[in-house]
Amino acid sequence: VIQYNPVLGTQKVKIPPKDYVVYLNLEEQERLLQTIRYGTGLSERQKKWHTRYIKRDLAMVFLFLDTGMRVSELQGADNNDVDLNECSIIVRRKGGKLSKIYFSDESAEYLRDYMEEKKQLYPLYAGFKDPLIISEKGERLSVRQYENIVPKYVQAAIPEKAGLINCHKLRSS
Repeated sequence: VIQYNPVLGTQKVKIPPKDYVVYLNLEEQERLLQTIRYGTGLSERQKKWHTRYIKRDLAMVFLFLDTGMRVSELQGADNNDVDLNECSIIVRRKGGKLSKIYFSDESAEYLRDYMEEKKQLYPLYAGFKDPLIISEKGERLSVRQYENIVPKYVQAAIPEKAGLINCHKLRSS
């Protein structure tokens, strides 16, 4: 049996709360989208590959900004989950529950452009149950690939926020 309380001899550590949320304002969002559209700020090596992925990356980043969905939600989406007429996408939420998320007409246009390009370039992967966002090999992008794509464009468009903005921070924007 302990005859004294050892916790009484400790000191409390005060941890200051974060009083700010890092996000992109409208001007920074537009700079990010312009970088994806035109490749401004990308290195020569990045520009060589950039033209292949413009529509995919625009659709992906705009959906993140427009809806605030998680990377895992978009990563798990299939072609049949998207309804471009209703401007909605069905995603599996964190707890496993299915939800319908609505997006803007502009997002629908970016998605429509990407899906048309995907049909032409990858006809085998444009089926009903195929992944919505695919790599050049026609495979579903991994979460890590999403996490590498966004910082590449942020570094080129908004170097002062490089390292601070990632896929998850686009939810706050």
